[in-house]
Amino acid sequence: KVIAMRKNDEALARKLEHMLKFFVKRKHLHRLNDLAERVCPQQGGVGWLVEWDNSICRNNEVGDVTVSMLHPRQFVPQAGIYTSPDDMDHFCFKQAITKRQALRRWGVDVGATAEEDADIRGRDAENAASSDLVTMYTMYYRNDRGGIGQFAWIGDKVIIDLDDYQARHMLRCKQCGAVQNYMEPVEDDATEDERKVSGELSDTVRRCPWCEGTEFEEAEVAEEAVILPEVLMSVDAEEIELLGAESTVDENGNLKLTARSTIPYYKPNIMPVVLQKNISQYGRLLGESDVDKLEDQQNTIKRMDKKMIDRIVTAGTIIGLPPDTHFETDVEDQRVLRFDNEAQAQLVRCYDFTGNLQWEYTYANRLYEEARQEAGVTDSYQGRKDSTAPSAKAKEFSAAQAAGRMESKRTMKREAWAAIYERIAKLMLAYCDEERSVRVETASGDAEYEVFRRKDFLKRDKAGNLYYEDGFIFSTEDASALSENREAMWQSITQHYQSGALGDPTQTATRVMYWGLLEEQGYPNAGAIRKKLEDQAAAEKAAATAAQTTQNPQQAVTQQQEVLQMGKMQ
Repeated sequence: KVIAMRKNDEALARKLEHMLKFFVKRKHLHRLNDLAERVCPQQGGVGWLVEWDNSICRNNEVGDVTVSMLHPRQFVPQAGIYTSPDDMDHFCFKQAITKRQALRRWGVDVGATAEEDADIRGRDAENAASSDLVTMYTMYYRNDRGGIGQFAWIGDKVIIDLDDYQARHMLRCKQCGAVQNYMEPVEDDATEDERKVSGELSDTVRRCPWCEGTEFEEAEVAEEAVILPEVLMSVDAEEIELLGAESTVDENGNLKLTARSTIPYYKPNIMPVVLQKNISQYGRLLGESDVDKLEDQQNTIKRMDKKMIDRIVTAGTIIGLPPDTHFETDVEDQRVLRFDNEAQAQLVRCYDFTGNLQWEYTYANRLYEEARQEAGVTDSYQGRKDSTAPSAKAKEFSAAQAAGRMESKRTMKREAWAAIYERIAKLMLAYCDEERSVRVETASGDAEYEVFRRKDFLKRDKAGNLYYEDGFIFSTEDASALSENREAMWQSITQHYQSGALGDPTQTATRVMYWGLLEEQGYPNAGAIRKKLEDQAAAEKAAATAAQTTQNPQQAVTQQQEVLQMGKMQ
């Protein structure tokens, strides 16, 4: 959920909110969340990496935001900082990539480099290095200007070295300073040297549209030039005023622009890693781990289980015989004892070892209860049979108590995802140059489509400077909220209908209202049922009017005249 800090920004907040909700569905972030639900309680925390990947291209769109999970084994924090990555001057994380990926994406051949840390790949790695993988180290740091720098290496080879990696890095014309975005390849008989300088070896050469220059350099660009058509048949006057472009009207009444305009690029200046803690604990970066809390009970339970298993396996029946007595086995594997006399039979004894596990089982259950109390979990919360809560209301209260004990975990998760959403929104404002289509689901379940434009967030302050509006509060909504849960909404509307809150349930008008509300919430065939009830209501009204006309014709004529008179007045 996105909350605007000013009333005039409510529409922008809704645009961001719709974009983020669509992003979650489009990127299937629920899968990553499911994995984090296992890692976070075990390790005490989990990291989230939010970055812009310009290599993702589809149709007319270039670049997209990527969200990936970081295991604590991959994260190397700054020593002495135990709050969050935002408070660190630098930190590093490790990841396993293929050698072909390093060559394809960064153009670096690491064929002779061996994998340095196979443990970051988890259990499947089996502590064995792979000949096809390498360990890539990526460090983020605060530069002297407060921006974010990025430095990455594999073995002894540098992959990335950007002092301000969140700034725009483009080719810029050495002659006039125009950036690459607005340089189109022009058919030309340029020499091979000119093509090398312009960064191309093809039948075309890039020329600056402003000065026809062909020499460019890579540089950090703070502003982008907005090229507007010389003559616009229809133009947004507010946009031209916002951009500060000078304009005149020609002899045909068309608006003519006489100067180009520049607008700033947005730079997030925010660390790309978010840390989600299990339960906050002072002096610990990752927080409290459930595994650490239950370690003593779990180890003791394992010892008790081993003891009980050994006793069950060794339990059985033992037959005691005199030294000179022998037994035989027949073809059906039945034991047969043969005695020489009755005195030998009297010496046979049978001893049953049943393996009594009463005390061990009782103590194991006690350890289990201690572990559950440490974790704050009850049987009702787990959906198990709870003898201490005989009624449904008692079970609900017990589950609510357990949920209250686990509120800290939910709070930390909500805060982490709010920070993730903030980074996604800021990256879209910084690097999303094209218009992006966003699918929005209405309350009735219908689909609508909006367009996300980063330039919609461009504003001018009182001093006349342009800036991007990013003053929004990001938070999370419970996915099972009533407004998002259609089935719950259907049940709620039905309860109100049955209780008479919508009117007399036996009246056709009340039934029409009931099915109309269900139709708004996307209930199947609700519209058809509502239409039939409306026809029925109209027939009932017509029959009632006819009956009233038969009983009192003069009053009916008077009512018809009043209706006609009201129609003329309207």
